Amino acid sequence: MVGSAIQQPARILFVCHPHIGDAVNLTAAAWWIRNRWPECHLTVLTSDSAMPIFMASGACDCVAQRPNTWSDRLWFVLAARREPYDLAVFSYPQRTLLRMVRLAGVRTVAGVQSPKGEVWDVSVPERHGSSKVPGEVADVLTLLGCDCHDWTPVVHRSEADVLAVDSAISEFDRPLVGVHVGASDPRKRWPLASFVQIAEQASFSGHIGLFIGGPSEALALRPHFSADRILAGRLSLTQTIELLSRCRCLVTNDSGPAHLAAAAGCPAVVLYGPTHSEDHSPFGTGNRLIQAECHRSCRQYDECDASCLAGLAVDTVWQEVSRLLDNKVAAP
Repeated sequence: MVGSAIQQPARILFVCHPHIGDAVNLTAAAWWIRNRWPECHLTVLTSDSAMPIFMASGACDCVAQRPNTWSDRLWFVLAARREPYDLAVFSYPQRTLLRMVRLAGVRTVAGVQSPKGEVWDVSVPERHGSSKVPGEVADVLTLLGCDCHDWTPVVHRSEADVLAVDSAISEFDRPLVGVHVGASDPRKRWPLASFVQIAEQASFSGHIGLFIGGPSEALALRPHFSADRILAGRLSLTQTIELLSRCRCLVTNDSGPAHLAAAAGCPAVVLYGPTHSEDHSPFGTGNRLIQAECHRSCRQYDECDASCLAGLAVDTVWQEVSRLLDNKVAAP
């Protein structure tokens, strides 16, 4: 009934999570909207860092940076009042942006109902113990009549991306293993020394470990590896996905690159400490998800610290990496 009440919205606003990994997962949701209403003008509102992901999805007419100051929000409201949106879909409950969208006069606002008590025109309850992103958005959009069965991330790479990666790996003549040592929250980071051991194990097994990420990861890695193996800070997001499409696997903390690997079709070994794999797993069935044992309950995120992951043994992680590498070798 809800879906039939929203037949042909001319302009749709999709308000998305600001994190890169969530953005990758939500490219599927952007396509659910596009396929439901092919003629609509679809604008995605997200963070500056996540914008390139949606730009490369091919599903959106416009990708805009979400307003972070009161003046920017006022500008958005005035612009949206001139060209009103018929429908706004929120991928997560964000009260400030919800108020902004209401002031902009959006006709129908759909989202995920949290305990904070936001008021939506169409809503679903929060998910617990299951894939939240894009699962919660799938619940919302199913109510609106979208077909949400295909959760495959869609991030296209350009010819320039391919050439950039060709150049970056031209000197390597062994199979590649991607490694990412960072995470936005220090509690989600496995010790750097442990990642160094994994990269060394990869070398002993006939592979080359290549490090991805940003400038901060590059700085931490310079004392340990030659510059040609550190691609962190040198590749764009779409170039990183292109690189991962050529890797046999990725070893990473629970962070954005786990989802970049999913978009590339690259299996990942993902390490979880205070976060839980059932809530934050990357797309696909070929991944290895390792949940660290904590000396205290990890059900409450704020109670955990970096010691959760620090106790995770290198041998445990390498065992899962080697299984993925063996599977890749055996694959036709």
